[in-house]
Amino acid sequence: MTEMSPDQKSRLIDLVGDQYDVGEVIGKGGQATVYRAVHLRLNREVALKVLREDALDHSGHLARFTREIRILSVLQHPNIVRIYDSCPDHPWFSTELIQGFDIVEYCDLHGLDARGRVELFAKVAGAIG
Repeated sequence: MTEMSPDQKSRLIDLVGDQYDVGEVIGKGGQATVYRAVHLRLNREVALKVLREDALDHSGHLARFTREIRILSVLQHPNIVRIYDSCPDHPWFSTELIQGFDIVEYCDLHGLDARGRVELFAKVAGAIG
């Protein structure tokens, strides 16, 4: 998706240490950025989700991020990514890396109308019970 600046790379190294080789940005959301990375010791390609610095300034973002980690750690379903690693002292976690499209791109690519999107959402929601 996009390359990161030297400052971003330095911040990531400060956060995750030398256990990951962090690559390109593969996604961005309201509070976090997702990077393609390799867990060096396990030689496993992962998605590394990192809370953005500006999100740390807003109360509730860190709590929400921490809650996401706890929820992902207990969910087990073929349609939900598995969490591999996280750090209690820094706002990041790693998950399995899924190749493909985000849900909006998928819907657009397959020409899903409102009904089709609702049906897809129902399948996704079924993954969490």
